[in-house]
Amino acid sequence: MVNSKGLVKLIELIIAIVIIMAILLVANRQNKPEQNAPDISELARDILKEIASNESLRNEILAAQIDTTQMIQTVSFINISLPDYFNFELRACESSNACGQSSYVGDVYSAERIIGATTTTFNTVKLRLFIWVR
Repeated sequence: MVNSKGLVKLIELIIAIVIIMAILLVANRQNKPEQNAPDISELARDILKEIASNESLRNEILAAQIDTTQMIQTVSFINISLPDYFNFELRACESSNACGQSSYVGDVYSAERIIGATTTTFNTVKLRLFIWVR
């Protein structure tokens, strides 16, 4: 075999390049920053859960029924609970209705909760909270 030393050196060089590329590839994947974006649907569910557990907001919703213009404290609570870069729409309807958003813009996240059943009456209202990034 003529020039077997050259062939061995070439194979060693290729193996070294493959090992170095593999190490760089693994190191690059480990150094990527994780995106800690909040789960917006989870945020909407948490806000509706807080509303359902707050007695004054709950009573306001049951008194207003499906008229969200009368839910001033509830809308204010949602506005305070959300970061400034989110817009939202609160819809209220009967529990058997779909309760869709009035206008659709971009990626919209939503959650719903049925509010009802005081100690004296059984009026249920479905609240739907739509959240999107400005």
